[in-house]
Amino acid sequence: MPFDSLQTPAEPHTADRSLHVLVLDDEPDIREVLSTLLTRQKMQVHHAESLRAARALAQERPIDIAVIDLKLPDGNGLEIARELSLREPAVPCIVLAGQPTFDDLAEAMRAGACDYLAKPFTVDQLNQCVDRAIQRRRDSRRLAGRVQRLRRVCRKLNKARLETTQQVDVLCNDLVSAYHELADRFKHVQMTSRYQAAIEPELSLEQLLHHTLDFILQQVGSTNAAIFLPGQESGFTTSGYVNYTFDKDAASIILPQLAEHVAPQIVQQEEELVHLRSDEEIDTFLEGEMANLDGSHVVTLACRHDDETLAGICLFRDADQPFDVDELEALAGIAPILARQLVRVIRVHHRLDFDDDE
Repeated sequence: MPFDSLQTPAEPHTADRSLHVLVLDDEPDIREVLSTLLTRQKMQVHHAESLRAARALAQERPIDIAVIDLKLPDGNGLEIARELSLREPAVPCIVLAGQPTFDDLAEAMRAGACDYLAKPFTVDQLNQCVDRAIQRRRDSRRLAGRVQRLRRVCRKLNKARLETTQQVDVLCNDLVSAYHELADRFKHVQMTSRYQAAIEPELSLEQLLHHTLDFILQQVGSTNAAIFLPGQESGFTTSGYVNYTFDKDAASIILPQLAEHVAPQIVQQEEELVHLRSDEEIDTFLEGEMANLDGSHVVTLACRHDDETLAGICLFRDADQPFDVDELEALAGIAPILARQLVRVIRVHHRLDFDDDE
């Protein structure tokens, strides 16, 4: 008999009732003794005499602690010790050995064994090993539970991080859009301020139109441009122009046509700015009266003050050089400023006092 005593301890072990213990030994007597002692400690004991039987038991039910003999009929008990140690949480294994060498013990530790018993062993030695194994199992369960909670917290944190990142991305995109919009508005204000500063001191009608055409060319580049003012009768006259495409003789023909056909349409249009981008749009706008504008992009501006059109501007150039959004916005900003300056020029030249309501 490998035990020096089979007496039950005075105080029964306080281990959990649910603990399942695997006893793996090829000697029936040892299995019986271990079973008796562990059952008295309120543990559920499962016997196996070979590696094959132990693996079958481990597949059928959870194993909390294993007491394993090194030498078995079908192999080394450390094989099952390695397999059990890989579980989550790891199963503490107590290794039984007749005359263990240092190499045997080192190999057992590498295999995941937490303790060993040399045969023959006492009840106290067995109880101490089991106590250590139970504490290790509890610690492993506690650690595994903590890891599971941390994983759940990490998943929640990661989800919150993703949601926050998405919200920050949306906010950043909104801020970028707002910044670009603000920059565009600031650029527009700078442009209109420069134009207003350039023409504000100018009370000569001829110089006013000259500065306006120069400023238009600075904003949109090379283009044909004409400014129309109301004539003595009901028509309009061309009071300023820039000839970019046509020679002098062609310009002398097209400018009167523009004054006759384009200027009245500028007065009648509801929008201050009209952008015509095709021959069909031009023919519809001018009722087919200006074939010379075919193949062009045309922009018309109505310079209004108190709902009265004081001047009209027409720009056109080849469709291969269309007017872009920034250029159209710059032209739209020029029209009301020119209208206000024309009112000042009229007031100064005619020495009339206008009521603010007129």
